[in-house]
Amino acid sequence: MIMLGREAIDREELAAQAGWHVRSLSNAGAYAQLTPVAGGRRGSKTLYDLEQAKALIRNLQQEKAVARMKKDRPQIVPEAIPSLPDYSSYTAHELRGLIRSWLEQQEEDGTVVGLTMEDLDAMGEQDLQDWVSGHELLTLEEARLAVPEERRPTPKTWESYYARTKVTSLPDPDRTFFGMDFWFRETIVRWDAEQRRRVGDNAGGHRPAGSKNRTWSPSESMQEIIALSEERRAQVNALYRDRPELTVDEIAGIVGVSPRAAFRYIQEVAGSDTSDREETENRRKAVREIVQAEPDISGGEVARRLGIGGTTANRYLNELGRENARPEDKAAERRAQAAKLLQESPDLTDEDLAARLGVTAETAAAYRRDPNEPTGPTKREEAEQRLARTRKLLAKNPDLEADELAAVLGLKPVTAEKYLREARGPEQP
Repeated sequence: MIMLGREAIDREELAAQAGWHVRSLSNAGAYAQLTPVAGGRRGSKTLYDLEQAKALIRNLQQEKAVARMKKDRPQIVPEAIPSLPDYSSYTAHELRGLIRSWLEQQEEDGTVVGLTMEDLDAMGEQDLQDWVSGHELLTLEEARLAVPEERRPTPKTWESYYARTKVTSLPDPDRTFFGMDFWFRETIVRWDAEQRRRVGDNAGGHRPAGSKNRTWSPSESMQEIIALSEERRAQVNALYRDRPELTVDEIAGIVGVSPRAAFRYIQEVAGSDTSDREETENRRKAVREIVQAEPDISGGEVARRLGIGGTTANRYLNELGRENARPEDKAAERRAQAAKLLQESPDLTDEDLAARLGVTAETAAAYRRDPNEPTGPTKREEAEQRLARTRKLLAKNPDLEADELAAVLGLKPVTAEKYLREARGPEQP
């Protein structure tokens, strides 16, 4: 499991960054200093927490540098490997800062998340804990265990869902690290409640693992979930047909579901009388109308309103001449907010200021030195510049590798791989 706000790294990438061979590190027991977050069984790839790995990499690089000295070798004091955070012990204030930082990172990456800052501020401590737990990234087996026991498939059946060899299939993974797919806990819970084959479908319903009763019917609690899902589906479809002026976001708000769920329900209706080409043209038309009304609208906001992916929204904006469209820069707003907070509470530490603004402690320190002084290009601007350059390099060399891109842009290979994935877009089936 990968915790909210954390990333992962595999053995090969860790060894490459440290300048060692994988086997040498394995024989020396270096990997044993880290906490595996995924894999490690039946010969599968093992992933480790990236922040822990960074400390180990620094130690290994220092050890190699000292070993190269012919004399007067200094005594090495290795850096302590940090332990994984325990979010269950976080206060509401700390949880909000954690979630706020994560949301802003998703916004910079063009990922749509159905949680506003206003919603975040209104959440209680238990709601915050539930939200953090719902956004833990689960491996394939951990995702299976997230399904209630009475509905949990066998490992073999779950593998068939993943391989899509049955009518039922798992949702697309939310993240992929080094070829290993992960799902948010919330994604699996919603899929199980809303998308998994329901009793009454042409294909029939599910049976508990190991049951030989081919006429199994759902429990009372499951029947309530099915009924609620069907009721919401009917409401969404009625609004879609009777009130065509409503956006997906508005329909979702009226019914009380996420924009993505509303969009799925609409697709079920549109699929019967609308071809893929017509659906694409309808989306383009909707984006064109939004841009005409709001010329400076961001790709993330378009994606949120229409219930589509951020990459798709930006592609439509690019077609309209909005190349590299991005969410508005909030740096000036944060600087003004920092000035106000420091005026009201001059004794605020950099960490407290960072938590309130949802920025790093270094940025908060810069705001303290001079709240009106720009801190240079925002992370979003730097990311978009790198992405634009990655696309140009890919146009010249479609077989560009992550390590080559990392050398050109001065990035770590794991970061370069992320830019390559985004620049290439979703793989065609």
